[in-house]
Amino acid sequence: SLPPEAPLTQGAILWSGYCYANADGDYVVELNSKSQAWLWIDGTPVASNVGPDFSSPKAASLHLETGYHTIKLKFYYSESSHVLCTLSWQQGGLMVPAGPLYR
Repeated sequence: SLPPEAPLTQGAILWSGYCYANADGDYVVELNSKSQAWLWIDGTPVASNVGPDFSSPKAASLHLETGYHTIKLKFYYSESSHVLCTLSWQQGGLMVPAGPLYR
């Protein structure tokens, strides 16, 4: 849900922090949103959901070395009823837990 001070219409959320890759390897990130969203890892755009079809998640594959990586997620919403944005990722077909996200 939105923080109390957030606008109910025409708002944006910018989240930045770090993710930790516990092993070198290929990862799949999946961005799911009800409105426009963009994802960068280590300053490189890796996934975006800019419509017009927001019904399916957008996935991207990337190779990460062991260690911390910068992550930035920008999400725009037109109405508070469209506030849904999730990020998930997999390594070797297994979901990576949310624990490796840091601010």
